[in-house]
Amino acid sequence: MPADAPPQFTLFPLLPAELRVKIWQTALFERNSIVELRVINDAIIPKSRPSIVLRINQESRYEAFRALKALSDSLSFSKDGEAQNQLYLLPERDTIYFSNDYQFVSPSTVQCKMAGMAGTLSLLAASLSEIERAKIQTLAIDIYEWSEVDHIREILQQLIPFEGLKTLVVVMRDPVEEKKTGGGDRIFVDWPWSQRKPAYDLQTKLWKMSRSTLRYNPQWKEPVVQLRLAHFLDRPLFPWKKLIVGFSLAQYLFESYLSLRQYQVLKNTRPPKVLANEVSQEVFDKSQAYGRAKAQFSFVSSLYGQIQNTAFIYYDILPKLWTLTGSWLLRFAPTRFSGEISHSIVFVLTFIIIQQVLSLPTSIYSTFVLEEKFGFNKQTPKVFVTDILKSQMLAFILAPPILAGFLKIVQKTGNQFFYYLWLFGAALQVFMITVYPITILPLFNKLSPLDPGALKTGVEGLAQRLNFPLKELYVIDGSKRSAHSNAYFFGLPWKKHIVIYDTLIEKSETEEVVAVLAHELGHWSLGHTTRLFAISQVHFFYIFSLFSVFINNKSLYRSFGFHTSMPIIIGFILFSDALAPMDTVIKLLMNILSRRYEFQADEFAQKLGYSTELAKSLIKLQIQNLSTMDADWMYATYHFSHPILSERLGALGWHGDRSGESVVDEKNDGAVKASGRDEL
Repeated sequence: MPADAPPQFTLFPLLPAELRVKIWQTALFERNSIVELRVINDAIIPKSRPSIVLRINQESRYEAFRALKALSDSLSFSKDGEAQNQLYLLPERDTIYFSNDYQFVSPSTVQCKMAGMAGTLSLLAASLSEIERAKIQTLAIDIYEWSEVDHIREILQQLIPFEGLKTLVVVMRDPVEEKKTGGGDRIFVDWPWSQRKPAYDLQTKLWKMSRSTLRYNPQWKEPVVQLRLAHFLDRPLFPWKKLIVGFSLAQYLFESYLSLRQYQVLKNTRPPKVLANEVSQEVFDKSQAYGRAKAQFSFVSSLYGQIQNTAFIYYDILPKLWTLTGSWLLRFAPTRFSGEISHSIVFVLTFIIIQQVLSLPTSIYSTFVLEEKFGFNKQTPKVFVTDILKSQMLAFILAPPILAGFLKIVQKTGNQFFYYLWLFGAALQVFMITVYPITILPLFNKLSPLDPGALKTGVEGLAQRLNFPLKELYVIDGSKRSAHSNAYFFGLPWKKHIVIYDTLIEKSETEEVVAVLAHELGHWSLGHTTRLFAISQVHFFYIFSLFSVFINNKSLYRSFGFHTSMPIIIGFILFSDALAPMDTVIKLLMNILSRRYEFQADEFAQKLGYSTELAKSLIKLQIQNLSTMDADWMYATYHFSHPILSERLGALGWHGDRSGESVVDEKNDGAVKASGRDEL
């Protein structure tokens, strides 16, 4: 067929049935999720047109009726019983939005309009049966002036018959502003109004009114009241792409500036005073050289990552990859796997593979050049490749069910999906904390019970002293991959396991290992792990609740090349990029809190009588690991989750070993990693 030939729908039936069904489903589920109604002459008229899939042919109507539900089989929506336009919707997804022609309305008539909203809802309730009313899950209404918000009480009373209602969306509008601008896209307008009265005041008042309504009508299930703040960010010309690229570039430049500041510190030729008697000039010079090598590698790898990120955005890689993976599904997958969930899983797995391939150059250099040069790498190429394959295998096993659960929750739970998504995330986190050490960790490392001896006796005595529910002590073969080391615990609240790296045992005295574990168990005893878990849940809730505002932001999708579809997983990826500046602030605050907890855990170990042993252990591990012995304050504040060594020794009151001997045997060229930070 020539390119300029008119479309011939008569050829459409010749397409395979699976492809035709896919086209109907795509057209159906990409429909507008806001169903707008208005009142004309005491009749409720659907302003939004029904899906075109209902009006093409018998096959398309059949596919539409499989998903859509009529709000009423005998819908009249008028006093005289005359039938009006039939209304079909996806109850778990669509929002019913009531509006009238409020354009050029004067402030003096606002009260009448607000009172009329209650009458409109009353008319709707009277027109539907109890079963039909229960289908409606989300309603959106208009609010004008703050002085007229008391009319919400009347509106809430009219919502009582809607027993299935889960969310009431309050759309804030300014009649004066609409008169100036000529109306425009009215939904989700709120900025002029909210400048005159804080939005949280309205939220509080709505909550109190809802409580009052519930008190007089106990059978009513109170809906979630939302204030929509999305219109300002959902304008067709909002520069999302430039904004996100700008955020990314600004973060890169800021972090590069901090790295340059740290690089100047790494040029120092003298160690900090607190370490002057503990480290030789030779060891200090080697530590500084290691730090500079990592800094130089960081400059290159961060530039490489920034170029990747910018290229992905500039060349619209995401929409191209989404289209490509969709074509794979159409060609190779059965029809039942042609939905958004299957498409998203294939997209994410493909994206993971691409990211793995792109990260190989920096990963290979870091492992086999940088770490090898300073004697830390213990991996063979075989182990390196095997670890990559195992990681990809785990991603292919774990990602599909997790992603399917994520998307299913968003699709099925309506506008309040973030509550259920948060619960899903919390349950998944607890599950992974429990299962990871038992099923996943053994794929990469071998866990062996700690042999009887002085160390096992000392650790068990410490656990008994603190009432720590120790179940088992393990030694992990960390030396298989690296000379770095650590110690940690895991498990359920009533059954904990402690894991000690073999390199830590090999290069430390027994009392020093016990002192490190006293610090770690201090986090447990002081409730740090529980608090950090609770904070992480608050963080997840904040992310998911903000995502609920962005999920239907058409301008965000269109800015990145998604003009005809709005995939949920794509929205979450773009939302995460837009949230980057706020995440940077949260990271900074979490680092501040983490450093505070480290000081408290050190103090806890000190009170147990391990002050000297802990100080010696920290010094020994710092030096043997060639960790940075000093840091620029801005760099440390932004990057480090643990205080630098000089700060920790000062808090412990360390003034040096009274024997006058270094706590480190410099002839031992082994390297162990402190149970602390692994930054520059």
